[in-house]
Amino acid sequence: MDKNQLESPEYSTRIRVAKYLRMSTDPQQHSIENQSEFIDKYASQHNMVVVKEYVDSGKSGLHLKGRLGLQQLLSDVENRICDFKAILVYDISRWGRFQNLNEGAAYQFICESAGIKVIYCAEEGSSFENYGTLPAFIMESLKRSAAADYSKGLSQRVFIGQCHLISLGYRQGGFAGFGLRRMLVDANNIPKGLLNHGERKSIQTDRVLLVPGPDNEINCVNRIYRWFIDDKKTEKEIAELLNNKGIRTDLDRNWSKGTVHQVLTNEKYIGHNVYNRQSFKLKIQRIKNPHEEWVRKDHSFDAIVPVDLFNQARKIIMARSEKISNEQMLAMLEHLWKTKGALSGLLIDEQDGMSSSSIYRSKFGGLLKAYTLIGFTPERDYQYIETNKQLRIFHSEVINQVVTGLSAKGACVQLNKNNDLMIINDEWKLSLIIAKCIPVSQGKSRWLLRFEDSLNPDITVAVRMSHNNVDVLDYYIIPHIHIDHSLLKVRDKNKFGIDAYRFDTLDFLYKLAARTILEEAI
Repeated sequence: MDKNQLESPEYSTRIRVAKYLRMSTDPQQHSIENQSEFIDKYASQHNMVVVKEYVDSGKSGLHLKGRLGLQQLLSDVENRICDFKAILVYDISRWGRFQNLNEGAAYQFICESAGIKVIYCAEEGSSFENYGTLPAFIMESLKRSAAADYSKGLSQRVFIGQCHLISLGYRQGGFAGFGLRRMLVDANNIPKGLLNHGERKSIQTDRVLLVPGPDNEINCVNRIYRWFIDDKKTEKEIAELLNNKGIRTDLDRNWSKGTVHQVLTNEKYIGHNVYNRQSFKLKIQRIKNPHEEWVRKDHSFDAIVPVDLFNQARKIIMARSEKISNEQMLAMLEHLWKTKGALSGLLIDEQDGMSSSSIYRSKFGGLLKAYTLIGFTPERDYQYIETNKQLRIFHSEVINQVVTGLSAKGACVQLNKNNDLMIINDEWKLSLIIAKCIPVSQGKSRWLLRFEDSLNPDITVAVRMSHNNVDVLDYYIIPHIHIDHSLLKVRDKNKFGIDAYRFDTLDFLYKLAARTILEEAI
């Protein structure tokens, strides 16, 4: 709409507004066109005229990064270079599916502080007429939570689906690697053609397999192994040989110590399909997962390197660190930190004469533990990763302890290995959760009890950990009928309504499951 139209009598008395549009994962429901049409009708019904449009097409709503449209909108608002009084958004999920609910509210507050309303047109209770009222505020809070939970649920379902496809031998994302190619197959595993870099499958039922690449690349991969095993060459020396011969990596780059090391250690070269080495769930933080969390399917693809050759290379790599004491390894790690000013797995792998990052993980139980031993603290505090890892192991131990304790009382216990739900005497269901201790201000602590509503247990046992998250502090044995919310916050001292379920041991639980022999009636 041009300036003359906006200044005409028809539009001059209308409220000037902007609209913000963001594509959805469900384009049929929330396409840019459908959102725009709906907002235009809403504006017309409320005597508004749209003077500006901000669009983020196909961008994730999990965070602000990459959403140039919303960034520009907030910048215009903060710098007071906008000529509108309200921002129309289709619904709260289009504003964002922020995992921290306060983030979405904060961006809305920025706009409101500048005297600009944010109106969610399709939300009941959050309309123009109800703007700023208590029902609107409550509705917005609930909708923000629902939008965040939707992404969490979707992420979990996608991950489960990906793990299932891995178990069937299909490839999930990532580059094929030097010497390998991605083959597109249909639902019946009939090949449809090779995928080039950047190409993806377009049909939902299609799948991707790894297949051997050109003979010259396969021969080169095997030469890398022979140089390493027979000629005793280091990864750096092999990289120099390849670069001198004019051989490029699969990404058309020069070889480095790290890329050669990847060829020597990645199990895909012997046909094994390994997934979930690292995770980036909800695009919040990328973490490397312990081996027990890896999802794998051996012998999924045709191997291009003999298994015995791969094992010889692995043995040499592992043996290199055995010749170096833990003290020497830590000294080299500390020297690298002091020299480079930072540490990372990739940085470690690029160093000559230094054990690889995988060796440090194997020797010290993880890179973070090695970092701690030399006093290095990453920019982010990853200690909770190690704590969560130990608690996952402890959870299994407590499950076994409870099963043993119940069985000792004569109870019949059926344990579902998929979700750890216990069925006691074919009568009632028991779920067990671990509550990690979270330090807060002034030496106090709190515990978050997250109940598994989807399992619908009759009783939930919450194991409350002590301040070191190693020892058990006490137990909460809570009937499901008395659980009002999926999340319960517990402090050092609580109201009687909560602590009435607190026990120092699990003896009370075992008594609940004990069988009593009834005397025969005379």
